[in-house]
Amino acid sequence: MTTARASALAFITAAATLALQILVHRMVAAKLLNNYAFLVISLTMLGFALSGVILSFWQRALLDRLADATSICAALFAIGVVGASMAFYRAEVVGQFALTRLGFAIALLRWMPFVLLFAVPFACCGLILGSLLARPDLSARWVYSADLFGSALGALVVIPAIGWAGVEWSALGAGCLLLAGTLLLSRPSSRLAWAAAAGAAVVLLLAALEFDRVFDVYYPEGSILAAVRDPRSGVVLEHTAWDPLARVEVARIPPPDLATMLNPSLLGSNRALLARVRRMITLNNSPPASRSATSAAPGGRSPESKRPSTPLPITPPRHRPRARSSSGSGGASTS
Repeated sequence: MTTARASALAFITAAATLALQILVHRMVAAKLLNNYAFLVISLTMLGFALSGVILSFWQRALLDRLADATSICAALFAIGVVGASMAFYRAEVVGQFALTRLGFAIALLRWMPFVLLFAVPFACCGLILGSLLARPDLSARWVYSADLFGSALGALVVIPAIGWAGVEWSALGAGCLLLAGTLLLSRPSSRLAWAAAAGAAVVLLLAALEFDRVFDVYYPEGSILAAVRDPRSGVVLEHTAWDPLARVEVARIPPPDLATMLNPSLLGSNRALLARVRRMITLNNSPPASRSATSAAPGGRSPESKRPSTPLPITPPRHRPRARSSSGSGGASTS
């Protein structure tokens, strides 16, 4: 493998790594909480540390078969992205808002095994980049510079890709990009590498064809969309959209039942109540100058309706004569 092809492979690998890191953060924020950003960074570093441990034990074998090793790692990256996303989406996550340390630890142990699966694709990327940098016949300066440029481009491109295609399709795109780019640049020769690449391509194709079933989110008990799993509830998830900051889910819900809802007095056809609610809304949304004219009275009428239409006469105040004081040499006198 030449330095030019190694640099191009490092560029594609770094771009896929940074894109996947942001995509996994969006998945974790939608499934758990947005406060778990540190978890994604920890998973990335865990994957890179695992790749360093593997390179320290089998460095000679990986460098001698660099083309086959990088191709197998790219195939495992694509399979790991699909498998980890599917397992994490289907995991039953509870106890996110733990009030005690023990409750937080129990909840962490319940969903941490599913999150740790995301360390597998990051470890594959670390193996590819580490092998390229450790190869003595390749220029480490060119490979590392391509790594930095690819990281910047991946972090920049994935933001509009989330709004245009969504997180899941962007993750599949990252897997396809790394798999195709690695096969084109590495050109493996062993049957094992081509078999792994074929298996990864089949997994990506099945994930694209069965997209709704593969990336089906399990909503925990007590959440608003937990009733989607029950067909008798009448709650139907109609539309799902992503933007770089949130996951938008639009669901159709049945009309409220007066016998089961908490505040049935908020519904009905009481015209007086509806008039007061409407007046309250217009009072809060009206400009300050007109609020005095729209204020409501306890009886349902405005205070101005009880006042006469003609203005009241204004009586000028009476002026009392003011005492004059003069001071002389002999003292003060008042007239």
